[in-house]
Amino acid sequence: MKERILVICPSRGRPQQCKAMVDSFLKNSNCSTIKILLDNDDECLNEYFDVLKNVSFSINIRNTTTNLINDHWKYTADCYKYFSVTNDDFIYQTKDWDKKLINRIKESGKFSIAYGNDLLAGMAIPTTSVISREIVEALGYLQMPLLTHLFGDNVWNYIGRACDCIYYVPEVIIEHRHVFARKAQADETHNFTNSEEMYRKDEQAFIKWIKENSKADIKKVKEATIRGLV
Repeated sequence: MKERILVICPSRGRPQQCKAMVDSFLKNSNCSTIKILLDNDDECLNEYFDVLKNVSFSINIRNTTTNLINDHWKYTADCYKYFSVTNDDFIYQTKDWDKKLINRIKESGKFSIAYGNDLLAGMAIPTTSVISREIVEALGYLQMPLLTHLFGDNVWNYIGRACDCIYYVPEVIIEHRHVFARKAQADETHNFTNSEEMYRKDEQAFIKWIKENSKADIKKVKEATIRGLV
C-alpha cells in the first residue's frame, strides 16, 4: 500500500473559497488525495461543478458534517495509510506538507497523529491532523460520532495527548482563514456551523464523550499504537 493520505473536505455555499483551498492543495501536496463532500440541496451546486474539475467530489443527501465524514472514509479505508479532515477555509502553504507530516509520524516509531501550524490555534489545537489508518480503524470513526459539526479537533487533541501519540510540526503551514482570525467574512455556512446553539450542543457532546466514552477510546488507540510500528 502506498503511503498516501485521504483528505476529506465538506463544503457548502462556498465554491470560490473551496476552489482557493483546492488550488493550494494541488499545488503543494505530494502524496495526498482530496475528496470534496457536497450537499444535494446546495444552491451553489452548479458553481462547484465549474471549479472542481481536477478533484474527486460526491453529492450527498444533506447530513451532519460528522455523519458525512464517517460515511466516506470507510469507502476507501483499504487504499490509504493516513486520513485527514480539512475545511474549505484552509490554504495549504507549505510544499510537500503531507510528506513532512507523514515523516514525523514515521519518526515517532508508532501509529500516531501529526499536524501543522494553522496560524490561528498553532500548537494548541490540531487542525487538519494527519492520522494513521490503524488509529482511525481502532476507533471506527474519523469524526467522533456524538458531534454534529464542531470539536472534532478537540477530540483528536484529547486522544493524542492521552496516548502520547500526537506531534506538532510548526514548519508546516496550513493557514486557517477563519472569520475568527479576521481573514474571512461571516456567511450563512459560518453562521450555521458556528452559532451559539451549535457550539453549545457540540461542547456538551464533547464533555459527554470525555465522561462516558473517552477512556474506552483511549484504550483502543493505545492498543493500536502498541501493536505495530509505522
